Amino acid sequence: MSEEENKKLTHIVTEVNYLMTISNWKLIRERDGLTKSSNDILFVALINTSLMMSPFGDNSFTWLTTPIIEIIQQKDDYIKFKTENSVYTLLKINHDEK
Repeated sequence: MSEEENKKLTHIVTEVNYLMTISNWKLIRERDGLTKSSNDILFVALINTSLMMSPFGDNSFTWLTTPIIEIIQQKDDYIKFKTENSVYTLLKINHDEK
């Protein structure tokens, strides 16, 4: 591999590693301010479902809420919901904002 190809490959790997660390979602538990960040979520904003935060793999996840019992407020980049034992705010992080 030439030095130029090595530099390009190093740049690509660096970009991929950076993109994998970006958090696109922030979940805040109202009761104690616990905050979890994730670059992806599995979430259906319906009653009796849960929010699961990435990274996913081998039957694992970063955070899983108890089932949702109420959607309190919802916008394009924001949702406040109540689970069986907590109230959460989920925010979509816009990386274009400075």
